[in-house]
Amino acid sequence: MSNRFCQAGYLLEVPAILMVTAIVLALLLPAISGIARQIALSIGILIYAGCLYYIILTPGWQPGGRLPLWRRLLWFGLAAVPALGALWYAWFG
Repeated sequence: MSNRFCQAGYLLEVPAILMVTAIVLALLLPAISGIARQIALSIGILIYAGCLYYIILTPGWQPGGRLPLWRRLLWFGLAAVPALGALWYAWFG
């Protein structure tokens, strides 16, 4: 069996995690208030940031190899900064 077929579908769990997180937050956030809402939203934001890290940085990684700088900057700009902004809004906004 070739490597191409062994690697097929290795990122399928990440979109599933993102969809489940979005559905749970959409159902849960209107029903709770106060500190519980902030904690649930913060956990959801951290899950999203972790999944985006896996989607953007992990593909193409090889043991002993270095990740290109553009991938790190892309993740920082697309996932880390918005996640920090959302966390700031959830707790202080």
